[in-house]
Amino acid sequence: MTDRAEHAETRRLHRELRSPLPAPGDSGIEVNHVDELRQMWDGLVADSSLVEPQVGTVAAAPLAPPAPSAAPAPPAPMPPLPSRREVTGTSTGASWPAVAPQVTSHGQAPAADPVIILPAGAPAWPPVTAPPVDPAVAPEPDAAEAEPSRRQHRKAKRLAKRLAKDEKRGTRLGLRRHRILPRTVIGISTVLLAAAIGAAFSGALLYAYYDWRLSTNEDRVGVLAESLQQRLTDAGASIDEAQAQALAELADRAGPLMDQKSDAVAMADLTPVVLPSTFFVSTLDENGQPSVGTAFVVASDDAGSMLLTSYRAVSASTTQPGPEIRLTNDGGDAVVAQLYSWDPEHDMALLRIEQTGLTPLTWATGDDAAVTGDRVYAASGVGAAGVTFSPGTVLDQSADGIQMTAPVGSSWQGGPVVTQDGKVIAVASLAYQPLGFNPGQVPFAAPVNAACERVLDCGA
Repeated sequence: MTDRAEHAETRRLHRELRSPLPAPGDSGIEVNHVDELRQMWDGLVADSSLVEPQVGTVAAAPLAPPAPSAAPAPPAPMPPLPSRREVTGTSTGASWPAVAPQVTSHGQAPAADPVIILPAGAPAWPPVTAPPVDPAVAPEPDAAEAEPSRRQHRKAKRLAKRLAKDEKRGTRLGLRRHRILPRTVIGISTVLLAAAIGAAFSGALLYAYYDWRLSTNEDRVGVLAESLQQRLTDAGASIDEAQAQALAELADRAGPLMDQKSDAVAMADLTPVVLPSTFFVSTLDENGQPSVGTAFVVASDDAGSMLLTSYRAVSASTTQPGPEIRLTNDGGDAVVAQLYSWDPEHDMALLRIEQTGLTPLTWATGDDAAVTGDRVYAASGVGAAGVTFSPGTVLDQSADGIQMTAPVGSSWQGGPVVTQDGKVIAVASLAYQPLGFNPGQVPFAAPVNAACERVLDCGA
């Protein structure tokens, strides 16, 4: 508040002390340069003295014109101008450096401002006086200049806080810098040693940490590998178990099919079994025409052998005199056979030959008997291999015989119908009609056990 008032008073004094420069003809002195003017003014101020003027009057000593022959003194350095703080008003009790007010013996200031008295012999110059100030009409300082605004007050307050904060921070940083940074060789060595120990400790700590991480990762990888190996083992065992179960189920379902051989394999396997016991039958019918068929051995001893054939093939020989019946095996010599007994109902006849040592075919009984869907083969005693097979499937089976898809020709009638194992289950026929009508392309075969009823004594 005081500074602003002082500044205002200083500005006012500057305005009052300014006066217009005199015209060149008024002073009788011609000034050609600014430096000469400054030098002249400095000399006047240095030689001036203060006088106490009369109240209400202003006195000034006349200035004598300078001598014509007098040479101007060399220019002296200009003294520095007073600052704004050095210039103060009379109302505040401050003093002007060049002009100071005189104080009377009664302790009161003179009514008029002091006057600068130039010394004798100085060049004439109009006196510079301050005009009298009337207290009644003296201008009052501006309220805006006398009192700062609220905004300026807040700004000054913030500035003061910031300066105090910066000063405190600088002091704290200085103290901290002074405490942390050493200034001696021992201190610097201590700091370096501490830094080295810290670096070593940090390195050891980091090494221990990464070593722990590495060991942890290795343990995890090991556990994972063991888990994967165990899972792989379990998966392999599960796959093997599933595979075995699937194979067992497949074998259960495809067992009957797997037991059945292909026709080519089955016929190749049946040839050595059926060939020694199968003979081709050749004779004449009632009209003297050739009649053929097949016969197979059912019994053999030292007296001879018994063979079973079709009654239709040898029916003409049931009367006397009848045609001769000849048997051949695998293209060998013909053997004359005798008709021993016959059964027209089942289309069966029993022949006897004197040849001994023949192997009879095995009959299928019980579980060995063919069932519906099994493959069967009708054998003929003629062919390149000595025997020929006609494969087929059992369509129906009963006590009267079996109905099959195996084709039966003239050379096949009377021949054995065997399974894949070579066991006889029936006798092939072209005349057997258990249902009372001709079956056509799907013939019936009389069961081999029916031979024990009429043509053969099977005993037990």
